[in-house]
Amino acid sequence: GILPIGQRRSRERMAMLFGSVDSPRMRTASSGSRLHMNGVMVGDAAAFRRSSTRGGKRKCVFVFDQSGSMNYSWNEQGGAAFCSAVIQLSQRGIIDATIIMTGGGRSAILPNTEPVCVPFRMRCNEGSESLRDTLQTHADKVAAADSVIVYTDGQLTDGVVNAGEWRARGVDLIGAMVCDDSMLPHYRRKMDKHFGNSILRPSGLELATALVQHIGT
Repeated sequence: GILPIGQRRSRERMAMLFGSVDSPRMRTASSGSRLHMNGVMVGDAAAFRRSSTRGGKRKCVFVFDQSGSMNYSWNEQGGAAFCSAVIQLSQRGIIDATIIMTGGGRSAILPNTEPVCVPFRMRCNEGSESLRDTLQTHADKVAAADSVIVYTDGQLTDGVVNAGEWRARGVDLIGAMVCDDSMLPHYRRKMDKHFGNSILRPSGLELATALVQHIGT
């Protein structure tokens, strides 16, 4: 099908950035090394350095809130582009990702073999986010992951996530979202309340870059 103009532009921008020359704005320093999405997306091993104590491919769970309040963030601010980046990272062998879509009292695993355009065809129109129940439903995968990234706006309406309980089980639980700089303090308070840790950036590409840095160190 044909994607709406806004989604086409977001996808085209991601493709342009992934294929462009390295931009200083998109670099993130980690342990004295440079890490940026351009290198990651072309499978450059040097772009994804890991410490000697945490070697090997990182196992990650990504949970994407598909409730109605996420519609703008998903379609206009780069949420779909971020999900697409996760699929690409997994397909290139950079991370071992389990991608879970949640909302409306149900959840489903999105195969990471899906075409990278699939997230751009999704609509956030579920009546609730169902994050607490989804984490419990997939508890085995959550507990086995090195990092669990929950993409949400933190407006939890059908169950509070007990971050302390998950952290007591050794789960690195992170709330993540694309949002404007002006809204960062507002959403960070919500994320830290529910998940104990948060990574927020103004674009899908920058969010993917920050999370790659986090899970790769």
